[in-house]
Amino acid sequence: MAQYGDTWGMFASGRGAGKNVYGTSANTGSRQNGGRRTAAKRPARSGRSVSSKGSAFGDGKKGLSESRRQWLVLAFSMAVGFAMIAICSRTSFLYPFMDGVDQNCFMTVGKGMMNGLVPYRDLFEQKGPLLYFLHGLAWLVSHDTWLGVYILESLALGVFLWFSWKIWNLYGSRRWSFVWIPVLAALVTVSSPFASGDNVEEFCIALMAVSLYDYLRYLKEYPKNDGRMDAKTLLINGTLAGCVLWMKYTMLGFWFAWMATVFFCLILRKNWKQAFLSCLWFLCGMLGIATIPWVIYFGVHGAIGDWLYAYFYCNIFAYSSDGISLLSRLSFTWGVVRDAMMDQPLLTVSMAAGGVYLLVFPGRLPHWFSKISLVLTVALTFLGMYGGGLSMSYYYLFAYGFGCLGMIPAAHGLDFLVGKAADRNVQPHRIAAAGTMLAAVTAAAMGVYAWENSRNTYCTAYIKEGLPQYQFAQIIRETPGASLLNYGFLDGGFYMAADVLPTTRYFCQLNLRDADFPEMRDEQERLIRDAEVDYVVFRVSMDTDASQITDGDVWQNYTCVAQADQEYVKPGHSPAFQYYLFKKQGL
Repeated sequence: MAQYGDTWGMFASGRGAGKNVYGTSANTGSRQNGGRRTAAKRPARSGRSVSSKGSAFGDGKKGLSESRRQWLVLAFSMAVGFAMIAICSRTSFLYPFMDGVDQNCFMTVGKGMMNGLVPYRDLFEQKGPLLYFLHGLAWLVSHDTWLGVYILESLALGVFLWFSWKIWNLYGSRRWSFVWIPVLAALVTVSSPFASGDNVEEFCIALMAVSLYDYLRYLKEYPKNDGRMDAKTLLINGTLAGCVLWMKYTMLGFWFAWMATVFFCLILRKNWKQAFLSCLWFLCGMLGIATIPWVIYFGVHGAIGDWLYAYFYCNIFAYSSDGISLLSRLSFTWGVVRDAMMDQPLLTVSMAAGGVYLLVFPGRLPHWFSKISLVLTVALTFLGMYGGGLSMSYYYLFAYGFGCLGMIPAAHGLDFLVGKAADRNVQPHRIAAAGTMLAAVTAAAMGVYAWENSRNTYCTAYIKEGLPQYQFAQIIRETPGASLLNYGFLDGGFYMAADVLPTTRYFCQLNLRDADFPEMRDEQERLIRDAEVDYVVFRVSMDTDASQITDGDVWQNYTCVAQADQEYVKPGHSPAFQYYLFKKQGL
Protein backbone atom coordinates (compact mmCIF):
# COMPACT_ATOMS: atom_id res chain seq x y z
CA MET A 1 0.00 0.00 0.00
CA ALA A 2 1.21 3.52 -0.75
CA GLN A 3 2.50 5.47 2.17
CA TYR A 4 -0.37 6.61 4.35
CA GLY A 5 1.08 10.05 4.71
CA ASP A 6 0.60 10.97 1.05
CA THR A 7 -2.33 13.17 1.96
CA TRP A 8 -1.01 16.10 -0.04
CA GLY A 9 -0.21 15.53 -3.70
CA MET A 10 -1.40 12.59 -5.67
CA PHE A 11 -2.83 10.36 -3.02
CA ALA A 12 -3.24 7.22 -4.99
CA SER A 13 -0.54 7.67 -7.58
CA GLY A 14 1.67 5.00 -6.10
CA ARG A 15 4.35 7.32 -4.68
CA GLY A 16 6.05 5.98 -1.62
CA ALA A 17 4.96 2.40 -2.24
CA GLY A 18 6.72 -0.03 -0.02
CA LYS A 19 6.51 1.92 3.20
CA ASN A 20 3.50 1.04 5.29
CA VAL A 21 1.94 3.61 7.55
CA TYR A 22 0.82 1.09 10.12
CA GLY A 23 4.24 -0.31 10.93
CA THR A 24 3.79 -3.67 9.20
CA SER A 25 6.00 -4.79 6.35
CA ALA A 26 5.01 -3.95 2.81
CA ASN A 27 6.20 -5.72 -0.33
CA THR A 28 7.77 -3.41 -2.88
CA GLY A 29 6.90 -5.49 -5.89
CA SER A 30 9.47 -8.32 -5.72
CA ARG A 31 10.35 -11.13 -3.33
CA GLN A 32 13.07 -13.61 -2.67
CA ASN A 33 12.44 -17.16 -3.76
CA GLY A 34 15.41 -19.34 -2.94
CA GLY A 35 17.79 -16.54 -3.77
CA ARG A 36 15.99 -15.80 -7.04
CA ARG A 37 14.04 -12.57 -7.40
CA THR A 38 10.59 -13.04 -8.87
CA ALA A 39 7.78 -10.61 -9.43
CA ALA A 40 5.37 -10.50 -6.53
CA LYS A 41 1.70 -10.70 -7.25
CA ARG A 42 -0.09 -7.86 -5.61
CA PRO A 43 -3.69 -8.67 -4.81
CA ALA A 44 -6.25 -6.11 -5.85
CA ARG A 45 -7.85 -4.36 -2.91
CA SER A 46 -10.98 -2.36 -2.52
CA GLY A 47 -10.33 1.31 -3.20
CA ARG A 48 -6.87 0.63 -4.60
CA SER A 49 -7.38 -1.02 -7.96
CA VAL A 50 -4.76 -0.08 -10.48
CA SER A 51 -7.03 -0.19 -13.48
CA SER A 52 -9.78 2.16 -14.48
CA LYS A 53 -11.26 -0.21 -17.02
CA GLY A 54 -14.94 0.44 -17.33
CA SER A 55 -14.64 3.82 -15.68
CA ALA A 56 -15.40 7.20 -17.13
CA PHE A 57 -12.53 9.32 -18.41
CA GLY A 58 -11.19 6.07 -19.85
CA ASP A 59 -8.99 5.86 -22.92
CA GLY A 60 -9.90 2.61 -24.52
CA LYS A 61 -8.80 -0.76 -23.25
CA LYS A 62 -5.91 0.39 -21.11
CA GLY A 63 -7.75 3.18 -19.33
CA LEU A 64 -6.20 6.20 -17.66
CA SER A 65 -3.38 6.04 -15.18
CA GLU A 66 -4.47 6.51 -11.60
CA SER A 67 -2.56 9.78 -11.37
CA ARG A 68 -4.30 11.28 -14.40
CA ARG A 69 -7.64 10.04 -13.14
CA GLN A 70 -7.04 11.77 -9.82
CA TRP A 71 -6.24 15.03 -11.59
CA LEU A 72 -9.33 14.80 -13.79
CA VAL A 73 -11.64 14.21 -10.85
CA LEU A 74 -9.94 17.03 -8.95
CA ALA A 75 -10.57 19.35 -11.91
CA PHE A 76 -14.19 18.19 -12.07
CA SER A 77 -14.63 18.76 -8.32
CA MET A 78 -13.22 22.27 -8.62
CA ALA A 79 -15.42 23.07 -11.61
CA VAL A 80 -18.49 21.93 -9.69
CA GLY A 81 -17.34 23.90 -6.64
CA PHE A 82 -16.92 27.14 -8.57
CA ALA A 83 -20.29 26.64 -10.31
CA MET A 84 -22.28 25.85 -7.16
CA ILE A 85 -20.76 28.70 -5.15
CA ALA A 86 -21.49 31.06 -8.06
CA ILE A 87 -25.15 30.05 -7.88
CA CYS A 88 -25.70 29.76 -4.14
CA SER A 89 -23.35 32.22 -2.40
CA ARG A 90 -23.89 35.96 -2.30
CA THR A 91 -20.15 36.46 -2.60
CA SER A 92 -20.27 35.43 -6.26
CA PHE A 93 -20.21 37.77 -9.25
CA LEU A 94 -23.90 37.03 -9.88
CA TYR A 95 -24.92 38.99 -6.78
CA PRO A 96 -24.72 42.75 -6.22
CA PHE A 97 -23.40 42.57 -2.66
CA MET A 98 -22.85 40.27 0.32
CA ASP A 99 -24.96 41.79 3.07
CA GLY A 100 -24.39 39.07 5.69
CA VAL A 101 -23.44 40.69 8.98
CA ASP A 102 -20.99 38.01 10.16
CA GLN A 103 -19.34 37.94 6.76
CA ASN A 104 -18.85 41.70 6.76
CA CYS A 105 -17.28 41.46 10.20
CA PHE A 106 -14.78 38.96 8.80
CA MET A 107 -14.03 41.20 5.84
CA THR A 108 -13.66 44.38 7.87
CA VAL A 109 -11.18 42.79 10.28
CA GLY A 110 -9.34 41.05 7.42
CA LYS A 111 -9.05 44.32 5.54
CA GLY A 112 -7.81 45.95 8.73
CA MET A 113 -5.09 43.29 9.07
CA MET A 114 -3.84 44.08 5.59
CA ASN A 115 -3.69 47.76 6.55
CA GLY A 116 -1.74 47.41 9.79
CA LEU A 117 -4.57 46.99 12.30
CA VAL A 118 -4.37 44.11 14.75
CA PRO A 119 -7.43 41.92 15.40
CA TYR A 120 -8.86 42.07 18.92
CA ARG A 121 -6.56 44.96 19.95
CA ASP A 122 -7.59 47.45 17.24
CA LEU A 123 -10.72 45.74 15.93
CA PHE A 124 -12.73 43.72 18.43
CA GLU A 125 -14.27 40.51 17.08
CA GLN A 126 -14.80 36.93 18.26
CA LYS A 127 -13.76 34.51 15.54
CA GLY A 128 -10.25 33.14 15.05
CA PRO A 129 -7.36 35.06 13.46
CA LEU A 130 -6.89 32.61 10.59
CA LEU A 131 -10.39 33.40 9.34
CA TYR A 132 -9.60 37.11 9.27
CA PHE A 133 -6.30 36.47 7.54
CA LEU A 134 -8.08 34.53 4.78
CA HIS A 135 -10.50 37.42 4.29
CA GLY A 136 -7.58 39.81 4.26
CA LEU A 137 -6.07 37.82 1.39
CA ALA A 138 -9.46 37.93 -0.32
CA TRP A 139 -9.55 41.72 0.07
CA LEU A 140 -6.16 41.92 -1.66
CA VAL A 141 -7.71 40.19 -4.68
CA SER A 142 -10.41 42.85 -4.96
CA HIS A 143 -10.86 45.89 -2.72
CA ASP A 144 -14.47 46.63 -3.68
CA THR A 145 -16.01 43.21 -4.45
CA TRP A 146 -16.23 39.79 -2.85
CA LEU A 147 -14.37 38.06 -5.67
CA GLY A 148 -11.54 36.90 -3.41
CA VAL A 149 -13.94 35.29 -0.95
CA TYR A 150 -15.81 33.66 -3.82
CA ILE A 151 -12.55 32.05 -4.96
CA LEU A 152 -11.73 30.82 -1.46
CA GLU A 153 -15.23 29.40 -0.98
CA SER A 154 -15.08 27.62 -4.32
CA LEU A 155 -11.67 26.11 -3.59
CA ALA A 156 -12.88 24.92 -0.19
CA LEU A 157 -15.95 23.26 -1.70
CA GLY A 158 -13.80 21.69 -4.42
CA VAL A 159 -11.45 20.18 -1.82
CA PHE A 160 -14.42 18.87 0.16
CA LEU A 161 -15.90 17.23 -2.94
CA TRP A 162 -12.61 15.70 -4.06
CA PHE A 163 -11.92 14.08 -0.72
CA SER A 164 -15.52 12.90 -0.54
CA TRP A 165 -14.90 11.10 -3.82
CA LYS A 166 -11.70 9.62 -2.40
CA ILE A 167 -13.69 8.33 0.58
CA TRP A 168 -16.14 6.66 -1.79
CA ASN A 169 -13.19 5.02 -3.49
CA LEU A 170 -12.08 3.55 -0.17
CA TYR A 171 -15.15 1.36 -0.22
CA GLY A 172 -14.83 0.03 -3.74
CA SER A 173 -16.60 2.73 -5.76
CA ARG A 174 -13.91 3.16 -8.40
CA ARG A 175 -15.71 3.59 -11.70
CA TRP A 176 -18.51 6.16 -11.74
CA SER A 177 -18.57 7.47 -8.18
CA PHE A 178 -17.59 10.95 -9.40
CA VAL A 179 -21.09 11.26 -10.88
CA TRP A 180 -22.34 11.92 -7.35
CA ILE A 181 -20.05 14.91 -6.82
CA PRO A 182 -22.56 17.49 -8.18
CA VAL A 183 -25.35 15.90 -6.13
CA LEU A 184 -23.44 16.29 -2.88
CA ALA A 185 -22.43 19.85 -3.81
CA ALA A 186 -26.03 20.86 -4.51
CA LEU A 187 -27.40 19.31 -1.31
CA VAL A 188 -24.85 21.19 0.79
CA THR A 189 -25.07 24.61 -0.87
CA VAL A 190 -28.86 24.65 -1.15
CA SER A 191 -29.37 23.71 2.49
CA SER A 192 -30.61 26.22 5.07
CA PRO A 193 -27.38 26.13 7.13
CA PHE A 194 -25.44 27.35 4.08
CA ALA A 195 -27.38 30.62 4.51
CA SER A 196 -25.90 33.42 2.37
CA GLY A 197 -22.49 31.77 2.02
CA ASP A 198 -19.01 32.59 3.33
CA ASN A 199 -19.52 30.65 6.56
CA VAL A 200 -16.51 29.59 8.58
CA GLU A 201 -18.00 26.10 8.51
CA GLU A 202 -17.43 25.94 4.75
CA PHE A 203 -13.68 26.21 5.20
CA CYS A 204 -13.69 23.78 8.10
CA ILE A 205 -15.59 21.00 6.31
CA ALA A 206 -12.93 21.09 3.60
CA LEU A 207 -10.29 20.40 6.26
CA MET A 208 -12.59 17.87 7.89
CA ALA A 209 -12.91 15.94 4.62
CA VAL A 210 -9.13 15.54 4.45
CA SER A 211 -8.98 14.22 8.01
CA LEU A 212 -12.07 12.06 7.55
CA TYR A 213 -10.40 10.36 4.59
CA ASP A 214 -7.34 9.52 6.72
CA TYR A 215 -9.57 8.51 9.63
CA LEU A 216 -11.77 6.09 7.67
CA ARG A 217 -8.78 4.65 5.90
CA TYR A 218 -7.18 3.98 9.27
CA LEU A 219 -10.33 2.34 10.66
CA LYS A 220 -10.79 0.23 7.54
CA GLU A 221 -7.26 -1.18 7.84
CA TYR A 222 -7.26 -1.50 11.63
CA PRO A 223 -7.58 -5.31 11.84
CA LYS A 224 -4.61 -5.74 9.50
CA ASN A 225 -2.11 -3.49 11.27
CA ASP A 226 -0.58 -2.87 14.65
CA GLY A 227 -2.45 0.41 15.16
CA ARG A 228 0.43 2.72 14.30
CA MET A 229 0.03 5.79 12.11
CA ASP A 230 3.02 7.47 10.52
CA ALA A 231 4.31 10.77 11.86
CA LYS A 232 3.65 12.66 8.63
CA THR A 233 -0.06 11.88 8.68
CA LEU A 234 -0.32 12.77 12.36
CA LEU A 235 1.52 16.03 11.77
CA ILE A 236 -0.66 16.99 8.81
CA ASN A 237 -3.91 16.27 10.62
CA GLY A 238 -2.71 18.04 13.73
CA THR A 239 -1.99 21.08 11.58
CA LEU A 240 -5.49 20.89 10.11
CA ALA A 241 -6.91 20.74 13.63
CA GLY A 242 -4.80 23.78 14.50
CA CYS A 243 -6.22 25.67 11.54
CA VAL A 244 -9.72 24.93 12.81
CA LEU A 245 -8.63 25.94 16.32
CA TRP A 246 -7.80 29.41 14.98
CA MET A 247 -10.97 29.77 12.96
CA LYS A 248 -13.68 28.37 15.25
CA TYR A 249 -12.58 26.12 18.07
CA THR A 250 -16.02 24.67 18.80
CA MET A 251 -15.56 22.39 15.78
CA LEU A 252 -12.56 20.66 17.31
CA GLY A 253 -14.70 17.84 18.70
CA PHE A 254 -14.15 15.89 15.49
CA TRP A 255 -10.34 16.12 15.73
CA PHE A 256 -10.39 15.30 19.44
CA ALA A 257 -12.20 12.07 18.60
CA TRP A 258 -9.88 11.53 15.62
CA MET A 259 -6.76 11.56 17.80
CA ALA A 260 -8.44 9.67 20.62
CA THR A 261 -9.20 6.85 18.18
CA VAL A 262 -5.54 6.47 17.22
CA PHE A 263 -4.48 6.71 20.86
CA PHE A 264 -6.84 4.01 22.11
CA CYS A 265 -6.15 1.76 19.13
CA LEU A 266 -2.52 1.71 20.24
CA ILE A 267 -3.47 1.26 23.88
CA LEU A 268 -5.54 -1.80 22.95
CA ARG A 269 -2.45 -3.18 21.20
CA LYS A 270 -0.45 -2.39 24.39
CA ASN A 271 1.81 -0.07 22.43
CA TRP A 272 1.96 2.59 25.14
CA LYS A 273 5.02 4.40 23.88
CA GLN A 274 3.65 4.79 20.36
CA ALA A 275 0.30 5.97 21.73
CA PHE A 276 1.88 8.94 23.50
CA LEU A 277 4.31 9.64 20.65
CA SER A 278 1.35 9.81 18.27
CA CYS A 279 -0.29 12.42 20.47
CA LEU A 280 2.91 14.42 20.51
CA TRP A 281 3.19 14.41 16.72
CA PHE A 282 -0.43 15.52 16.45
CA LEU A 283 0.12 18.32 18.96
CA CYS A 284 3.28 19.40 17.12
CA GLY A 285 1.08 20.16 14.13
CA MET A 286 -1.76 21.69 16.12
CA LEU A 287 0.13 23.77 18.69
CA GLY A 288 3.34 24.10 16.72
CA ILE A 289 2.92 24.59 13.00
CA ALA A 290 -0.59 26.09 13.20
CA THR A 291 -0.20 28.11 16.40
CA ILE A 292 3.36 29.44 16.71
CA PRO A 293 2.92 31.92 13.80
CA TRP A 294 0.02 33.53 15.67
CA VAL A 295 1.95 33.64 18.92
CA ILE A 296 4.71 35.47 17.07
CA TYR A 297 2.28 37.82 15.29
CA PHE A 298 0.38 38.87 18.39
CA GLY A 299 3.56 38.86 20.48
CA VAL A 300 5.30 41.28 18.13
CA HIS A 301 2.27 43.59 18.31
CA GLY A 302 1.92 43.27 22.07
CA ALA A 303 -1.58 41.86 21.70
CA ILE A 304 -1.44 38.29 23.09
CA GLY A 305 -3.65 39.27 26.01
CA ASP A 306 -6.21 40.94 23.71
CA TRP A 307 -6.20 37.87 21.45
CA LEU A 308 -6.78 35.29 24.20
CA TYR A 309 -9.29 37.48 26.04
CA ALA A 310 -11.48 38.14 23.01
CA TYR A 311 -11.26 34.73 21.40
CA PHE A 312 -11.47 32.46 24.42
CA TYR A 313 -12.70 34.36 27.47
CA CYS A 314 -15.47 36.32 25.75
CA ASN A 315 -16.68 33.35 23.73
CA ILE A 316 -16.73 31.06 26.76
CA PHE A 317 -18.06 33.38 29.45
CA ALA A 318 -19.83 36.26 27.66
CA TYR A 319 -21.30 34.48 24.64
CA SER A 320 -21.99 30.84 25.49
CA SER A 321 -24.53 29.79 28.09
CA ASP A 322 -22.85 29.19 31.43
CA GLY A 323 -23.91 27.43 34.59
CA ILE A 324 -25.68 24.55 32.86
CA SER A 325 -25.02 20.90 33.67
CA LEU A 326 -23.51 18.31 31.36
CA LEU A 327 -26.87 16.56 31.16
CA SER A 328 -28.51 19.82 30.07
CA ARG A 329 -25.83 20.32 27.43
CA LEU A 330 -26.38 16.81 26.10
CA SER A 331 -30.13 17.34 26.05
CA PHE A 332 -29.77 20.67 24.29
CA THR A 333 -27.39 19.16 21.72
CA TRP A 334 -29.79 16.33 20.94
CA GLY A 335 -32.73 18.71 20.60
CA VAL A 336 -30.87 20.98 18.18
CA VAL A 337 -29.57 18.08 16.09
CA ARG A 338 -33.02 16.51 15.97
CA ASP A 339 -34.61 19.74 14.76
CA ALA A 340 -31.86 20.28 12.19
CA MET A 341 -32.30 16.74 10.90
CA MET A 342 -36.03 17.33 10.50
CA ASP A 343 -35.34 20.59 8.66
CA GLN A 344 -32.94 18.90 6.21
CA PRO A 345 -34.46 15.43 5.75
CA LEU A 346 -32.86 14.50 2.42
CA LEU A 347 -29.25 15.00 3.41
CA THR A 348 -29.94 13.72 6.92
CA VAL A 349 -31.50 10.48 5.69
CA SER A 350 -28.64 9.91 3.27
CA MET A 351 -26.03 10.52 6.00
CA ALA A 352 -27.85 8.13 8.32
CA ALA A 353 -28.09 5.51 5.57
CA GLY A 354 -24.37 5.86 4.87
CA GLY A 355 -23.55 5.47 8.55
CA VAL A 356 -25.68 2.35 8.84
CA TYR A 357 -24.09 0.99 5.67
CA LEU A 358 -20.61 1.33 7.16
CA LEU A 359 -21.62 -0.12 10.51
CA VAL A 360 -23.70 -3.06 9.32
CA PHE A 361 -22.38 -4.27 5.96
CA PRO A 362 -19.52 -6.78 6.21
CA GLY A 363 -16.04 -5.54 5.38
CA ARG A 364 -16.78 -1.82 5.63
CA LEU A 365 -15.61 -1.32 9.20
CA PRO A 366 -14.57 -4.87 10.06
CA HIS A 367 -13.58 -4.39 13.71
CA TRP A 368 -15.89 -3.59 16.62
CA PHE A 369 -13.55 -0.81 17.75
CA SER A 370 -13.85 0.88 14.35
CA LYS A 371 -17.63 0.89 14.58
CA ILE A 372 -17.67 2.32 18.11
CA SER A 373 -15.09 4.93 17.16
CA LEU A 374 -17.16 6.21 14.24
CA VAL A 375 -20.30 6.55 16.38
CA LEU A 376 -18.44 8.37 19.16
CA THR A 377 -16.70 10.65 16.65
CA VAL A 378 -20.04 11.79 15.26
CA ALA A 379 -21.40 12.30 18.78
CA LEU A 380 -18.37 14.32 19.93
CA THR A 381 -18.56 16.44 16.79
CA PHE A 382 -22.13 17.44 17.61
CA LEU A 383 -21.34 17.98 21.28
CA GLY A 384 -18.52 20.34 20.36
CA MET A 385 -20.81 22.29 18.05
CA TYR A 386 -23.70 22.71 20.50
CA GLY A 387 -22.29 21.91 23.94
CA GLY A 388 -21.96 25.62 24.68
CA GLY A 389 -25.73 25.86 24.90
CA LEU A 390 -26.19 28.10 21.85
CA SER A 391 -27.38 27.36 18.34
CA MET A 392 -27.44 29.21 15.06
CA SER A 393 -28.81 27.65 11.90
CA TYR A 394 -25.46 27.79 10.13
CA TYR A 395 -23.75 25.75 12.88
CA TYR A 396 -25.22 22.59 11.38
CA LEU A 397 -23.31 23.14 8.15
CA PHE A 398 -20.27 21.57 9.79
CA ALA A 399 -22.23 18.34 10.23
CA TYR A 400 -22.36 18.13 6.44
CA GLY A 401 -18.72 17.16 6.62
CA PHE A 402 -20.21 13.71 7.13
CA GLY A 403 -22.40 14.22 4.06
CA CYS A 404 -20.03 12.16 1.93
CA LEU A 405 -20.98 9.08 3.97
CA GLY A 406 -24.50 9.34 2.63
CA MET A 407 -23.29 8.84 -0.93
CA ILE A 408 -21.28 5.68 -0.25
CA PRO A 409 -24.20 3.24 -0.80
CA ALA A 410 -25.35 5.17 -3.89
CA ALA A 411 -21.84 5.28 -5.35
CA HIS A 412 -21.35 1.60 -4.65
CA GLY A 413 -24.68 0.74 -6.27
CA LEU A 414 -23.90 2.69 -9.43
CA ASP A 415 -20.49 1.07 -9.69
CA PHE A 416 -22.13 -2.33 -9.32
CA LEU A 417 -24.30 -1.62 -12.35
CA VAL A 418 -21.30 -0.42 -14.34
CA GLY A 419 -19.44 -3.56 -13.34
CA LYS A 420 -22.28 -5.66 -14.70
CA ALA A 421 -22.00 -3.84 -18.01
CA ALA A 422 -18.25 -4.44 -18.07
CA ASP A 423 -18.78 -8.13 -17.33
CA ARG A 424 -20.98 -8.33 -20.40
CA ASN A 425 -18.04 -7.22 -22.53
CA VAL A 426 -19.39 -3.75 -23.25
CA GLN A 427 -16.49 -1.87 -24.77
CA PRO A 428 -14.66 0.23 -22.15
CA HIS A 429 -14.66 3.38 -24.27
CA ARG A 430 -18.46 3.18 -24.53
CA ILE A 431 -18.77 2.86 -20.77
CA ALA A 432 -16.37 5.77 -20.33
CA ALA A 433 -18.32 7.94 -22.76
CA ALA A 434 -21.59 7.09 -21.02
CA GLY A 435 -20.10 7.94 -17.60
CA THR A 436 -18.74 11.25 -18.79
CA MET A 437 -22.07 12.14 -20.35
CA LEU A 438 -23.95 11.14 -17.20
CA ALA A 439 -21.63 13.29 -15.09
CA ALA A 440 -22.23 16.28 -17.36
CA VAL A 441 -26.00 15.79 -17.32
CA THR A 442 -26.00 15.36 -13.54
CA ALA A 443 -23.94 18.52 -13.08
CA ALA A 444 -26.30 20.49 -15.31
CA ALA A 445 -29.37 19.10 -13.53
CA MET A 446 -27.94 19.93 -10.12
CA GLY A 447 -27.11 23.43 -11.33
CA VAL A 448 -30.75 23.95 -12.28
CA TYR A 449 -31.85 22.41 -8.97
CA ALA A 450 -29.56 24.76 -7.06
CA TRP A 451 -30.81 27.81 -8.97
CA GLU A 452 -34.44 26.93 -8.31
CA ASN A 453 -34.02 25.97 -4.66
CA SER A 454 -31.28 28.19 -3.24
CA ARG A 455 -32.47 30.72 -0.70
CA ASN A 456 -30.29 33.37 -2.33
CA THR A 457 -30.88 33.36 -6.09
CA TYR A 458 -33.73 35.86 -5.91
CA CYS A 459 -31.11 38.41 -4.84
CA THR A 460 -29.51 38.34 -8.29
CA ALA A 461 -32.37 40.55 -9.49
CA TYR A 462 -31.21 43.45 -7.32
CA ILE A 463 -28.71 46.12 -8.33
CA LYS A 464 -26.13 47.85 -6.17
CA GLU A 465 -27.73 51.26 -6.54
CA GLY A 466 -30.88 49.99 -4.80
CA LEU A 467 -29.08 48.84 -1.64
CA PRO A 468 -28.70 51.00 1.48
CA GLN A 469 -24.99 50.21 1.67
CA TYR A 470 -24.24 51.80 -1.71
CA GLN A 471 -26.73 54.64 -1.32
CA PHE A 472 -24.99 55.70 1.88
CA ALA A 473 -21.55 55.06 0.39
CA GLN A 474 -22.14 57.71 -2.27
CA ILE A 475 -22.76 60.29 0.45
CA ILE A 476 -19.87 59.17 2.68
CA ARG A 477 -17.38 59.36 -0.20
CA GLU A 478 -18.17 63.05 -0.63
CA THR A 479 -16.10 63.64 2.51
CA PRO A 480 -12.38 62.95 1.93
CA GLY A 481 -10.94 60.59 4.55
CA ALA A 482 -14.33 60.16 6.18
CA SER A 483 -14.71 58.10 9.37
CA LEU A 484 -17.73 55.90 10.00
CA LEU A 485 -19.45 54.12 12.89
CA ASN A 486 -21.78 51.14 12.45
CA TYR A 487 -23.81 51.78 15.61
CA GLY A 488 -25.66 49.17 17.68
CA PHE A 489 -25.67 46.20 15.32
CA LEU A 490 -23.36 43.75 13.59
CA ASP A 491 -21.41 44.98 10.58
CA GLY A 492 -23.98 45.72 7.88
CA GLY A 493 -21.49 46.10 5.04
CA PHE A 494 -21.28 49.90 5.13
CA TYR A 495 -17.52 49.88 5.77
CA MET A 496 -17.02 47.62 2.77
CA ALA A 497 -19.30 49.56 0.42
CA ALA A 498 -17.80 52.93 1.34
CA ASP A 499 -14.22 51.55 1.45
CA VAL A 500 -13.70 52.95 4.93
CA LEU A 501 -11.48 51.51 7.66
CA PRO A 502 -12.92 51.72 11.19
CA THR A 503 -11.22 54.20 13.50
CA THR A 504 -12.50 52.58 16.69
CA ARG A 505 -11.95 49.20 18.30
CA TYR A 506 -15.69 48.61 18.70
CA PHE A 507 -16.59 49.14 15.07
CA CYS A 508 -19.92 47.32 15.46
CA GLN A 509 -22.08 45.78 18.18
CA LEU A 510 -21.38 42.06 18.61
CA ASN A 511 -23.77 39.50 20.07
CA LEU A 512 -22.48 39.92 23.60
CA ARG A 513 -24.73 40.62 26.54
CA ASP A 514 -24.53 44.25 27.69
CA ALA A 515 -24.50 43.08 31.29
CA ASP A 516 -21.35 41.05 30.66
CA PHE A 517 -19.68 43.45 28.23
CA PRO A 518 -21.02 46.99 28.75
CA GLU A 519 -17.92 48.76 27.40
CA MET A 520 -18.85 48.04 23.79
CA ARG A 521 -22.07 50.03 23.76
CA ASP A 522 -20.67 52.62 26.18
CA GLU A 523 -17.75 53.32 23.85
CA GLN A 524 -19.97 53.64 20.79
CA GLU A 525 -22.23 56.11 22.59
CA ARG A 526 -19.20 58.11 23.74
CA LEU A 527 -17.94 58.39 20.17
CA ILE A 528 -21.28 59.90 19.15
CA ARG A 529 -21.50 62.29 22.11
CA ASP A 530 -17.95 63.51 21.48
CA ALA A 531 -18.52 63.68 17.70
CA GLU A 532 -15.36 61.65 17.03
CA VAL A 533 -16.67 60.09 13.81
CA ASP A 534 -17.95 61.81 10.69
CA TYR A 535 -20.86 59.49 9.90
CA VAL A 536 -23.04 57.15 11.96
CA VAL A 537 -25.33 54.43 10.60
CA PHE A 538 -28.32 53.37 12.69
CA ARG A 539 -30.48 50.31 12.06
CA VAL A 540 -34.02 50.44 13.43
CA SER A 541 -37.35 48.71 12.95
CA MET A 542 -39.70 49.79 10.20
CA ASP A 543 -42.02 51.62 12.60
CA THR A 544 -39.25 53.78 14.07
CA ASP A 545 -38.88 57.37 12.93
CA ALA A 546 -35.53 59.17 12.83
CA SER A 547 -36.73 61.57 15.53
CA GLN A 548 -37.01 58.61 17.92
CA ILE A 549 -33.29 57.88 17.71
CA THR A 550 -31.65 59.37 20.80
CA ASP A 551 -28.60 57.13 21.40
CA GLY A 552 -25.55 59.15 22.38
CA ASP A 553 -27.54 62.39 22.10
CA VAL A 554 -26.96 62.07 18.38
CA TRP A 555 -29.01 65.14 17.47
CA GLN A 556 -26.63 67.39 19.41
CA ASN A 557 -23.80 66.90 16.92
CA TYR A 558 -25.27 65.16 13.88
CA THR A 559 -27.91 65.65 11.20
CA CYS A 560 -29.86 62.87 9.51
CA VAL A 561 -29.00 63.02 5.81
CA ALA A 562 -30.36 59.75 4.37
CA GLN A 563 -32.80 56.93 5.01
CA ALA A 564 -33.15 53.60 3.21
CA ASP A 565 -35.19 50.45 3.72
CA GLN A 566 -33.53 47.07 3.70
CA GLU A 567 -34.98 45.86 0.41
CA TYR A 568 -32.52 43.00 0.09
CA VAL A 569 -35.01 40.50 1.46
CA LYS A 570 -37.08 37.68 0.04
CA PRO A 571 -40.00 38.80 -2.15
CA GLY A 572 -43.34 38.62 -0.40
CA HIS A 573 -41.88 39.69 2.93
CA SER A 574 -41.82 43.18 4.37
CA PRO A 575 -38.41 44.84 4.71
CA ALA A 576 -36.95 43.82 8.05
CA PHE A 577 -35.11 47.06 8.83
CA GLN A 578 -34.59 50.63 7.83
CA TYR A 579 -31.30 52.47 8.04
CA TYR A 580 -30.55 56.10 8.86
CA LEU A 581 -27.31 57.88 8.01
CA PHE A 582 -26.26 60.74 10.29
CA LYS A 583 -23.61 63.25 9.26
CA LYS A 584 -21.57 65.33 11.69
CA GLN A 585 -22.61 68.95 11.69
CA GLY A 586 -20.17 71.33 10.07
CA LEU A 587 -18.72 68.88 7.55
